[in-house]
Amino acid sequence: MCAGLAVALALAGCGSSAPKHVTKKRTGVVPPPGSTSATSATSATSATGSTTAAAALSADQAAEQLARSAASAAMTYGTNNNGNYSGMTAAALHSLEAAIQVGPGAGNAYIDPDTGVTILDSGAGFTVTATSTTGDTFSAGESATGTPTQSCTGTASSACQDGSW
Repeated sequence: MCAGLAVALALAGCGSSAPKHVTKKRTGVVPPPGSTSATSATSATSATGSTTAAAALSADQAAEQLARSAASAAMTYGTNNNGNYSGMTAAALHSLEAAIQVGPGAGNAYIDPDTGVTILDSGAGFTVTATSTTGDTFSAGESATGTPTQSCTGTASSACQDGSW
């Protein structure tokens, strides 16, 4: 009977010699708030190359997303204008989607107000181009026949590989 009771108590978590919630004591020196530890500073220094590459990839991915958002806003523009993209500008896209940044600033990807929107075939198609903070560009659009298009320009270490993304 005692063995059965011991098994039941163990399964229920009763009779355990260790408390259920154990708080481990921190050892070592804890840096004051707002400062970095020597370990994290060393890691950041030794990983500068990979951190820079990761930051560039992240910046390019933000530009890819901006190009997609701008292309979606452009399609809305076309729908609102009987399937015609004539007169579409970066500012018009921003008015349809406030998250579309027109012009550089704040360290974000952007649509250039002068060159970021191209109207094709008398308004039958379009290309929007987002510029990454790395300088790489990502374009999305629709041909005059309605075929989706994508292209990019970038360095070998960017998210743009062989002109596509």
